[in-house]
Amino acid sequence: GGRTQPTSAVEVLGAGIVVTLASGHELRLGKRGHCLRGAADDGRSWLAVDGHLVASFGLADALRSDAQGMICWLRRQGVALSIASGDQDARTVAVAQALGFSPAEVEAERGPAAKAASLRRLGRLGGAVMVGNGVNDALALGAAAVGVAVEGASSAARAAADVCLTRPGLAPLGTAVALSRGATAALRRSFAFATVYNLLTMTLAATGHVTPLVAALLMPVNSLVVTAIATRWHEQGGGP
Repeated sequence: GGRTQPTSAVEVLGAGIVVTLASGHELRLGKRGHCLRGAADDGRSWLAVDGHLVASFGLADALRSDAQGMICWLRRQGVALSIASGDQDARTVAVAQALGFSPAEVEAERGPAAKAASLRRLGRLGGAVMVGNGVNDALALGAAAVGVAVEGASSAARAAADVCLTRPGLAPLGTAVALSRGATAALRRSFAFATVYNLLTMTLAATGHVTPLVAALLMPVNSLVVTAIATRWHEQGGGP
């Protein structure tokens, strides 16, 4: 009936949701400490009615089929990896071990604010990329130098991310890494050539070794060579 209709629903980041019914009853769903004040979290999801625990749910996430392969590839590329999770320590460690992470590379029971603080700290050390998909990842995605939301991520995660993967799996992440590194290398080569070229031509023009006509003819060469560098990089597989 109408008394069981919800009148409000509030999400508590990193904890769960609170629903108030027209009858005045309050429902809480999420971590045990969220449903029962002062209770320790146990890694399960709980349902409480008016402050009384009435049910619990054991939920588990299956590893993506390509997660292990992508992590190995990233490590071969020299990328330093770590896990920051809001899950209980035992669950996070089990997943980390299955993926080959050491204990020093794992942070468990990290709420949204703690994840964001870790990304800001890494930003002061040179920046980091955050890959996530949940509402609880949104703050960290926004705080990262580059935030990447995987396919199927929540709307909050997509809104906070700089890059949104549109294909299933983690293969697009590898493409993005290869693309960014190739583009950076091509940009550096182009910048180095343009700097040397401009310094040389300006010196020749200033010392009278080239006529104004020759100088005018040499001007487009710079742009042509930079374009050739970018084209060559793409043809060699630097781009997608």
